[in-house]
Amino acid sequence: MGPLGAGSGRLESRALARFDTPAPLADFLAERVLDGQSLGPPATDPHAVCDPTCGGGALLLAARRRGARVYGVDIDPAAAAESARALGERIGGRIKVGDALLDPLAGPALADLLAAHRLLLEDAAERRLHALDRDDARLLAAADARLVDLKAEVTNGLPDSLASRAFCWPLEFPEIALAGGFDAILTNPPWDKLKVHARETLAEGQELERLRSRAAELSRWLATRWGAGAGDRNRYQAVVALAMALLHPGGGLGAVLPGGFWTDLGACPLREALVTRFASLATWGLEARTDAFPDIDQRVALVLALRSRPPLADTSSVPLTETSPVTFSDSSHVAIAGGIRRIAELSAAVPFTIPASLIRRTAPISLAFPALRGHQDVAILERIYHAGPAFGDGPWQPVFGRDLDMTLDAPAFTDSSEGAPLWEGKRIGAFELCPVDPASSGAWPACGRACSRWRRCPARRDGGRQFRVDDRQRPDRGDAAFSRLAWRSVARGDRARRLEAALIPPGYRLGNSLNYIKGDRHREAEKLTLLAYLNSLILEWRLRQLACGNNVNLFAIRQLPVPPGARPELFEPAAALMYGSAGWDPRGTWGSSRTRPACGQAPMPPPDRGGEVHALTDAVRAAVEPGERHRLRILLEVRVARIFGLSLPDLEHLLGSFPKLAAWDRSEILTAFSSDR
Repeated sequence: MGPLGAGSGRLESRALARFDTPAPLADFLAERVLDGQSLGPPATDPHAVCDPTCGGGALLLAARRRGARVYGVDIDPAAAAESARALGERIGGRIKVGDALLDPLAGPALADLLAAHRLLLEDAAERRLHALDRDDARLLAAADARLVDLKAEVTNGLPDSLASRAFCWPLEFPEIALAGGFDAILTNPPWDKLKVHARETLAEGQELERLRSRAAELSRWLATRWGAGAGDRNRYQAVVALAMALLHPGGGLGAVLPGGFWTDLGACPLREALVTRFASLATWGLEARTDAFPDIDQRVALVLALRSRPPLADTSSVPLTETSPVTFSDSSHVAIAGGIRRIAELSAAVPFTIPASLIRRTAPISLAFPALRGHQDVAILERIYHAGPAFGDGPWQPVFGRDLDMTLDAPAFTDSSEGAPLWEGKRIGAFELCPVDPASSGAWPACGRACSRWRRCPARRDGGRQFRVDDRQRPDRGDAAFSRLAWRSVARGDRARRLEAALIPPGYRLGNSLNYIKGDRHREAEKLTLLAYLNSLILEWRLRQLACGNNVNLFAIRQLPVPPGARPELFEPAAALMYGSAGWDPRGTWGSSRTRPACGQAPMPPPDRGGEVHALTDAVRAAVEPGERHRLRILLEVRVARIFGLSLPDLEHLLGSFPKLAAWDRSEILTAFSSDR
């Protein structure tokens, strides 16, 4: 269902990042979980299917149409009531209001409860089923009342703010607990993070702090109950962990999850648990803003996990911890179908299998599931990692850094002419830098001839305003003494590329919208070689498989394949592009001992560390012209593709995955590749 109660001021009712599940999508998941592909026909009773965040009940309706007996829970009373009406069920029967995640019973605690109170649970279950068959609210309330004292006993250890909201699944649905769990779980859980932001509530002052404290307490408890990944806790991860705990061995799971499930570092333990806990795992990737979810500006992952295995005997719940070891076995596989743009394409999109060992080798940090479109994608993935290992663990051994925080360090920023110029992400592009103080230096309008971002120029928009940093308040740690390879940490959603990198001159300070590689570990020619790789479409293609959304995460950069060593065929055209990016004339400035260029001077010294001095003056002067810059960009794309060992069909296939790439650019790259022998 849609976002709930964004302005209510109550933690339970603030926006939960929910969206209606379209009926065709619900049918797609229900059919594959229930129609004989995983569970087989029910022995006597219908399959018991649950949605622990049922919303309006679309997934449960799809299961009901296939003969299942359905159960649902929702934290929002209005959503639970809507689901109950749609299903013709009674609130308090098989549809309940509650926070499904606040279940204190699992593993040994659940086994002890079932052993110690089996007779009471059997009696309550029998009474509940009798009341449900007769649709008698009085008998149903009496059956549930028999377990009130036991519920108070098992919730005694919860924090006070959580105890009253606890939802003990074995006591809410004792008939399911005694049967060993649900046959299937279908869910489209909320995607929000458990963090209260001021913009999401009308609460202020002490009330806002109370809500934040309560959310933090809930997040800490969920970490102990359902495990913790890296970063902020996301509700959908805990819901999937709960689903695995609620299934009986052999059960199936169908879930609609954010695309971050495939890639986010925080979801890595969840992906690992799904691979190890289910005999079969398949995912379909819907692109952003499809007809399924036209308002969602990110990919959507459909997950189908079949034939669950029993949890490990020595764990109290699904083992989702940040430090848990990677247990992908060489025999494990994941079936993937990516790049789906319409619901109608789902049925024809047959997932193909990828060995878990390939995922482990190409994404050793995050175990990201790549949104590949076919076996040719798999071959390309194999080929590029054969040419170069993961960047962070390979021969480059980069050291990453962040310099200044644009909010916390703002008191050190000044409009005066003193101090180191401050560089922000909006002032760089691929092989491009905005000039410092362009209005006073005379760099306008010449830089516009070489800049692909001239129409959106931040320097023009800000009237040429250039912040500088007071070194006395925020002294440099030594990073600014070297040129640094930097990239924007957040990409523009309307750009054909998300990865845009540039070489920043010595003497400049960087805002937190730029991540960088420390410059004291590599020669200038090596930095320019890396720059050519990072601005290539091949690494852009791989980045989109490693990170979802517009954040260019550092863990994704660390896992990109990068061949070792400086390469003249790359760093020479990269130098011409970089040094000529803003129309600066490098003559007379190369080899200077200055570490901070004055306004209008060359943005960086030449690549002279390690004896590499190149006569690039003419090339740089030519690279100011847009036509020459375009030719050099095409040349670099071709040469990077050669280094990675791609064939012409491989390159054509890879370029076809960029819908925003201009058709003439694609054609020129392929033509140049064909003629470059």
